[in-house]
Amino acid sequence: MAGASGTLRAALMKDGSLKARGQVVEGPVGGFEDLWTPAPGPMPSPDDVRAWFDAPKRAPPGKKEGSPRFGDYVYVEELPEAIEKPRPEYPEAARRAGIEGTVLVQALVGTDGRVKDTKVVKSVPGLDDAAIAAVKKWVFKPALGHGEPVAVWVAVPVKFPPG
Repeated sequence: MAGASGTLRAALMKDGSLKARGQVVEGPVGGFEDLWTPAPGPMPSPDDVRAWFDAPKRAPPGKKEGSPRFGDYVYVEELPEAIEKPRPEYPEAARRAGIEGTVLVQALVGTDGRVKDTKVVKSVPGLDDAAIAAVKKWVFKPALGHGEPVAVWVAVPVKFPPG
């Protein structure tokens, strides 16, 4: 979908199916059918996928277990779900200047459901710091992988309406 932005989270399941959840936050509204194109060549069989998921996974050298780097793939069976979402404080200077918009923050949700790190991936100058401060207060039901809590990065849109 050209000209659209939003979030899409997908997980390859043990049966070989793709489980996806997404939201368009800007641009034309539409389905996700044109967002994923399989790589050329044969798809792995469900048995190959199951074997990959069942194989023990190890963290790369120098990297702690449970702390994925930004952009790392993490297998999940259940995505994190926000359970506490404090509203951001609209900076008075931004309000007076008429600055509004949506800051897109990537948040690393730890195994305890707390936000461990953040990165702004769509900036609105004058609002970024307030968006980060708000997201750091969010609490999530953690993601689950192999039935255990796992740390994952999630996209969090923080809207600042005109005010």
